[in-house]
Amino acid sequence: MKKLSVLPFLFIFTLSVTFSSVSAEKTNNHDSTGKEQIFDHYLLSEFNNEISKAVEDFYQEESIMIQFDWWDKKYDVVEIDQSEKGHELDYKYNGKKQQFNFVIEFTVLPYTDKLLGTDTITFGVQQDENLENQAKLLNYEHRKPTKN
Repeated sequence: MKKLSVLPFLFIFTLSVTFSSVSAEKTNNHDSTGKEQIFDHYLLSEFNNEISKAVEDFYQEESIMIQFDWWDKKYDVVEIDQSEKGHELDYKYNGKKQQFNFVIEFTVLPYTDKLLGTDTITFGVQQDENLENQAKLLNYEHRKPTKN
């Protein structure tokens, strides 16, 4: 697993987003509108190796490329769930429920000479015992391409 320097940037990002009231029962969902798209591009660059490896592992092929559709209204390319004090994000990892500070979903369009589908790749980010960020692949969801 790659150590990530995402936490400081996620902290700065969350400070830049205006929140109404914060309660222990709520999580914040961020989408890719306005200034948030800049941060989405940063996350894509930070997770590029993990995303590429997940796609290669799923398709069992190294020559697959990925692209993004920023204009599709059915999904956001990058979605972030952020835990708040008193409310951790619980997800299954290796068959056990674990808690993550952030859960990030990337929606990608893998292709070779044709589009292979619309895939959503979910990573959990948590700190290890050395307080370094670790990304863990939580889920890979493949959807067949739609016919136009």
